[in-house]
Amino acid sequence: MTVSNFELFIEPRILELGREYFLSNAVVGLRSYNGQFFEAKVWGREPYRVMLELDGDRIARSNCSCPFERGKFCKHQVALFYHLRERLFARGAMPAEESDLRRFIHELGEEELRELVLRLANTHAEVRRFLQGEFALRPKIGFLP
Repeated sequence: MTVSNFELFIEPRILELGREYFLSNAVVGLRSYNGQFFEAKVWGREPYRVMLELDGDRIARSNCSCPFERGKFCKHQVALFYHLRERLFARGAMPAEESDLRRFIHELGEEELRELVLRLANTHAEVRRFLQGEFALRPKIGFLP
């Protein structure tokens, strides 16, 4: 998972809440150490400490001081991901989104790619409609007319 594509791996409701925090400027006091380690406060009911380690664009580690236990990433971490992506893209420090996505897809295994497509189709109606339209027109391989 990278700062460019984290939305593909995080539950939609957590993404929505994290984006709301980001847009409301809840991420404050961002500090960077060598452009690899980041620390910030993200205001929720109280200020939570979020830490992040990047390896290039890849999120190597991240944690938050909030009590969230229902998944790997909380809304405070997501707010920081959005914040960093905006700041890093604005400086041109990250690769172009299309080339990063292309590299990400090429690195996925076959089963991971299938799971990703299913997850996207189950959470985004427009992706589901596209896939149904695209593949409904193809003939079934292995069957003769």
